[in-house]
Amino acid sequence: MESQEAADGQMALIHQRVSDVSERWRQGDMLQHVSALRLVDLSRPLTPAAESLREVERVPLATDDAEPPELAILDSVEPMGYAVVSQTCDVVRHVSAQPFIQLCPVLRIPADRLRQIQKYESTQLVWLPQLGDDVAADLTRTFTAEKSVLMGQDPIHGVETDEQIRNFAAVVARRFGRFAFPDDLRDSVERLRSKIIGKHARNSDEGAALRQLHQIRAEALPNWSAESIEVILHFILEPTVLPELDSWPECNPNMTSATVAEAARRVAASSGPAGAEAWNLLAQAWGALCEPKGSIKSISTQVTTTEIFKMEDMRRTEQLDMDYLSASVSSSG
Repeated sequence: MESQEAADGQMALIHQRVSDVSERWRQGDMLQHVSALRLVDLSRPLTPAAESLREVERVPLATDDAEPPELAILDSVEPMGYAVVSQTCDVVRHVSAQPFIQLCPVLRIPADRLRQIQKYESTQLVWLPQLGDDVAADLTRTFTAEKSVLMGQDPIHGVETDEQIRNFAAVVARRFGRFAFPDDLRDSVERLRSKIIGKHARNSDEGAALRQLHQIRAEALPNWSAESIEVILHFILEPTVLPELDSWPECNPNMTSATVAEAARRVAASSGPAGAEAWNLLAQAWGALCEPKGSIKSISTQVTTTEIFKMEDMRRTEQLDMDYLSASVSSSG
């Protein structure tokens, strides 16, 4: 009995000490000296790391879908460390109520995606600005750990200011709560998606215009479950774009059409009401890249700014995350 009471007392002390340490941590902090584990099927490896382990274990590749998986635990260590993606309220809760946290690897942002990640447009990688201009957390490889992994470590803040904290939390929330657009929309906007991803970082009038976009949000009329859907793409500009305008003219569907390059040149050379018209022309040119398919019967465009777009507008629209409108997602080992 005494030994059991001693063990119970020691366990309670451990729980309290881990809880005390956890209170110093928050979402967006980085820790090191941790190994990440993931479950893999060695007979069907999907990453270079899994293939390397398969070769070591000499597991033959599967030749039939009916073959059972050859399961194994892959142990990997990210040299930069791991970021805490759990909400701060869950991180600091006593371990008796919440013993777990979610972590994900920290890595360098590929050069061709730097601007996109720094504008928090992706839900695959989320920027950690306190760790560097090109450092991000990889939300595609989130895993669960017990809070005791925090013992003996000091938190390295990846986000510090209120704005950085909000932006990090918003991307994580979008990642795990993103709207499930119908496949027909993905197919309909594929050319636009490719255009935006390909031009975003370019040193061109179109690239500069894309970097002035805060968000692209989609609205469905009458709703996303309807058999026939009219889509409105809302191109929402940063507040620093044409700040002299108090209102925004609606896109005229009968306006003279222009190529994307021509419209982007007009945006770069215009200001005031003429600048607003140029932006409407560019949005129309982007919208013309879309090809309505399936239940999507039409796609039109509207331009506005973060200061004009209302909360009610936010509630009836959903943000387009261009990386998740792709039919394929790249993986890393």
